[in-house]
Amino acid sequence: MLTVIPGLLSDVAAMPPVANSVVVGKDIAAESESYPLELGGAAGRYGLQLQAGSGLSVERLQWPLQLKFRSGGERIRPAGGAHRRSFKNLCQEQGVLPWMRDCLPLLYSGDKLVAVGNLWLDHDTLAAEGEQGVMPLWQSPGPVC
Repeated sequence: MLTVIPGLLSDVAAMPPVANSVVVGKDIAAESESYPLELGGAAGRYGLQLQAGSGLSVERLQWPLQLKFRSGGERIRPAGGAHRRSFKNLCQEQGVLPWMRDCLPLLYSGDKLVAVGNLWLDHDTLAAEGEQGVMPLWQSPGPVC
């Protein structure tokens, strides 16, 4: 596992995206759009933006979070969805390019997948109205779909 301290990210850029995991603490959450984590290669840049009443509930998340890449078998209940769906099926339905799927950053709270890039947020972890939330921000260096 690779622990990242914001500002000390040179090791991440040198590694292939599928080979590392990043620990994400509350300290990277900003009030404005910010991408403090350089993930390297086609994985792009990542950050969390504080937002009241949207994104993922700060209180329901288990900190620190982990940012990982696809290993297979991932499932998430997307916002508004009735049940959990496989990462593979969601990507196919949204037209995510097959070669970009391994570069999508997956945000975990404990063992639970709570966000896929900025494409899907976990329904059960969404911030309620008036509750402090964090919105995952992901900037890919190229097209995903």
